[in-house]
Amino acid sequence: AGVDSAGPTVAAAAQLALARRQPVANPPIGAREVIPDNPADALESIADLAWECELPRKAMQEWGKLDTVDFKRVYNKLYDLASGRWSNDTDVIDTGSNKMFKTRFSKAGRILWERAVAFSKKLQRYTEVLRIWNIVADHDLVEPAIRNIEISHTKGMTCNERARRRVRLSPPVEQRD
Repeated sequence: AGVDSAGPTVAAAAQLALARRQPVANPPIGAREVIPDNPADALESIADLAWECELPRKAMQEWGKLDTVDFKRVYNKLYDLASGRWSNDTDVIDTGSNKMFKTRFSKAGRILWERAVAFSKKLQRYTEVLRIWNIVADHDLVEPAIRNIEISHTKGMTCNERARRRVRLSPPVEQRD
């Protein structure tokens, strides 16, 4: 199943890559010719690749605001990232507390993302995913977007620490026979 005379289908190759976390070979010619015209459908169309992508509402909105050419460029970059192909267009951003990446999709446009642990509805367990924090079309807005992501991380860490303290301070639950 999933194999024809040209070799495995994109979905079959993605399933194998998911199991091994290896890059998916370039899709057959024509596999990406039809690109969805809205972020939700575009994200759904790459859901079966090696890496699951999650996009917060802000990133979906920014992606939806792009012109058609940049929308397709972002789709192709996300397709490559989700396939495990992290190109020379990707730079590491050292924020101190976490490792983030920025991937260029145009002269001024960047995708800001990280590898994160999150619950996967597809796998029904926690796993590493690609969290696409933001899609920035203007190079001057990249640094402010990175600062906003750092603030979100700090707030998340503070919230997690408070939750851990509450759990430690909770009285033990009595065991009944």
